[in-house]
Amino acid sequence: MKIGSRTIKPKIVKLLVADIRKKRELQNLAENFVQAYLKKHLAQNARAISFLEKEFSAKSKGYKQIIKKVRAELRRTHSLFAMDLDKREEYFDDLMGQLAPMNDFNISKGIIEIHKKLLETHSSTKERLSFYENFYVKLFKITGKPKTILDLGCGINPLSLPLMKLKKLTYYAYDINKEEVSLIKKYFLALSQNNKSFEGISGILNSLKINQLKKLPEADLCLLLKMTDVLDQKGHKTSEEVIVNVPAKFVVVSFPTITVSGKAMNQPRRKWMELMCNRLKFSFKIIKEKNEIFYVIKK
Repeated sequence: MKIGSRTIKPKIVKLLVADIRKKRELQNLAENFVQAYLKKHLAQNARAISFLEKEFSAKSKGYKQIIKKVRAELRRTHSLFAMDLDKREEYFDDLMGQLAPMNDFNISKGIIEIHKKLLETHSSTKERLSFYENFYVKLFKITGKPKTILDLGCGINPLSLPLMKLKKLTYYAYDINKEEVSLIKKYFLALSQNNKSFEGISGILNSLKINQLKKLPEADLCLLLKMTDVLDQKGHKTSEEVIVNVPAKFVVVSFPTITVSGKAMNQPRRKWMELMCNRLKFSFKIIKEKNEIFYVIKK
């Protein structure tokens, strides 16, 4: 791993990544994504690089401190979202057993209720349940009804697809959580087998890799929901690079409007986002919901 003019041996990087991922809640994160977070931490900590360049023990205080710091950042941005995974598995099995009769997105109320139960197993999607349908109505009034959606850092958001009420759609969904990507793959497969007007592709993708984003298929609409904390460690350069380079006409970027303690933010709008759009000559509109604000950017 190269960090400026310095290099950390591959075997040391591999050991660090393996040890970081030993915690159960981090095991499903893709190794290359954990490595990217490790690199960012080391880039901001010259002493840690010096420590790793010398002989060291995996039991030493310095080594454990690196593990602790990177885990803390990963928890802050990724592992707080998952909720009742046992319930999720139960609901998903139930859903898979009922998708067969579905055709052209004419989904029964019973199946929609199972989707909603699944969405309750992820904190971000649970928070949207009270306004999901209304949000999509507002969004598509701005963008038009998309035929192709690209969802980066998707989590289980693709399970809100029936609430979009679209007749025909190609949906690309990417995340760094292996378990959630696997679930969405199974969902897309079942959906496409019973619905000729739908095509879904899901996979592991590190959104920090701009070159990978440039190679993605073009989409009418890209969703970047609550992703800026994941992308940006210092400043907003990475978020800007993603917005600029993602191959989509519209990009939807969202932010929470309540604090971790549950209080409403005094200034929920993100001025940096608005200044960036003005500088790049991108137009934008804002959709405000009770706990989330959405910037709908037209490039």
